[in-house]
Amino acid sequence: MRKTLKRNLAYDDRNHLYYVSLYYDGENGRRVRRTRTYQTMEQAEQVIADYRRAQLLGGKSAPRDVSMGDWLRYWMREIITPPARKQRATVMRISCTPT
Repeated sequence: MRKTLKRNLAYDDRNHLYYVSLYYDGENGRRVRRTRTYQTMEQAEQVIADYRRAQLLGGKSAPRDVSMGDWLRYWMREIITPPARKQRATVMRISCTPT
């Protein structure tokens, strides 16, 4: 019988396998569920962690050894800085416009 251990992870005590169910974008824009089996819980959890890391990076595959520092640098450079740069440009244009 398959028992859910946590989100996206289940264990089948009859087959002694861990099942990981992940969702991907299909060709027609619909979400597609893919289920894979693993021998150990560690393997299954690693696959889930890699999937979540890829989601955080915008769907791009990420190397396993992304450190928190690398992630924060990416986040500041790619996510936070562009809107802040646009906001500074707007403030400069408004405050430097002759009246």
